[in-house]
Amino acid sequence: MGYRREDDPNLPQYNFRRPVDYCSAVFLLTSKKLFDQLGGFSAEFAPAYYEDTDYCMTVWQNGFKVIYEPLATILHYESASSGGNDNAVPMMEAHQVKFQKKWHQELNKHCAPIPTNVSAARIATNSTSLKILYIDDRVPARSLGAGFPRSDDIVAELAGLGHHVVCVTSTFPLLGDSYAELPREVELFDGYRFRQKLVSDYVQCADIVWSSTSQSQAALREYPAVFRSRQFALVYDAEAIFFQRIDDRKRLLGEANGTTHELEPTGLEEEIALAKMADVVAVISEADRKIMQEAGLRSVYVILS
Repeated sequence: MGYRREDDPNLPQYNFRRPVDYCSAVFLLTSKKLFDQLGGFSAEFAPAYYEDTDYCMTVWQNGFKVIYEPLATILHYESASSGGNDNAVPMMEAHQVKFQKKWHQELNKHCAPIPTNVSAARIATNSTSLKILYIDDRVPARSLGAGFPRSDDIVAELAGLGHHVVCVTSTFPLLGDSYAELPREVELFDGYRFRQKLVSDYVQCADIVWSSTSQSQAALREYPAVFRSRQFALVYDAEAIFFQRIDDRKRLLGEANGTTHELEPTGLEEEIALAKMADVVAVISEADRKIMQEAGLRSVYVILS
């Protein structure tokens, strides 16, 4: 399968750095020392096709990684050296059989080649990173203030630990290039406009879903089927407990200005109910952790900015 062949290369899903099983020799950079050490391209795949796939498998088997670099671009004339696709396809088919026989044991660990596995298979099978969905109102930037500097720290730290982090916007669309303050290893996803795709393609293959606002946590309740069969751990980041801010806002601005979003919790009871959906709860102070613990929650942790 040509991953998203003929699609727009500027889309977010193609513009984050990650370990992959294989990169085409169209633009595959490898040191001469490693290339010679691993025996180069195997003669069994001469004159072409699957020699690069075979080499990438060998790279992984010897404890090295293959990394996709989105900032490296090239214009490729497909199958030009073979005289076009009509001549190339028969060689591809023959060499695919050779490749399957050579690597059949290792290939049993890989995803089956079906469309529903595409999202999971974008990350190398031998990668030990966790797949983490970090859901926030928008892509966190320190310049936004409020809780976003803390969110930016968390996302950067998770990526720095080597995990594959997808930063999902929930109440704002994804606009332009948002990598000014995030590592290029973080994937960006527009969960505001593509919520169904988020659930079908991303949530299902996640190891951890990190819900960083009460609104995003409440939105997850719209998909009960996801929770009935979920394989992921759910982290709810309560930040500062919300009901106290609502009460303060009411006192300051009047009753009509108490709530600003339909998914905001209306009181402590609802906020505790949101927290009880999760496996782990994060807060920003010992006082908030005490409130959560008194409500019966046990896995509550303080994460400061």
